[in-house]
Amino acid sequence: ARWMMRRWAGWAMLAAISLLARAVVPTAETPAPTPESVLGAAPCADYTLATSEQISRYFRALDAASDRPRLFDIGPTTEGRRQLLAVISSADNLRKLPRYQRISRALALNRDASGAPLSDAVARQLAIDGRAMVWLDFGLHSNEPAPVQAAPWLAWSLVTSETTEAQEIRDNSIVILV
Repeated sequence: ARWMMRRWAGWAMLAAISLLARAVVPTAETPAPTPESVLGAAPCADYTLATSEQISRYFRALDAASDRPRLFDIGPTTEGRRQLLAVISSADNLRKLPRYQRISRALALNRDASGAPLSDAVARQLAIDGRAMVWLDFGLHSNEPAPVQAAPWLAWSLVTSETTEAQEIRDNSIVILV
């Protein structure tokens, strides 16, 4: 089962690199708000930095407008702000999110729900049944405000794009943005 965890981690890394290496082209018409419409400027535009409150407001608006993101409040930051976690995938995957969380946990720990080690056959089946969990953290250090500016753009692109690549990403992975 150890090889399966390495393979799973490799697939997740490949998906993350693919996401970042090629721009996902959004559709011309979308009900989801653009980052500019909420932030007042394009993310990463020269001489602009959206505040954490503005970025949180954008993620809440995107969550309200589409069934492809799901927003979770994961607690306060050291400065007392609410920390948000956005999970982006297909609507079908999000409906089955608890199942995919259980699969991911079992593969990560090499244990089933009772705590017994996974057999190779069970681990292989879980890898087939599961989805890659791709974690992208935009705000690792509080004194680095620029990386988080890209989060709204990436979220909007993943939620609104109808390219084959974007659909495959949503169908085969669960992207977690913090």
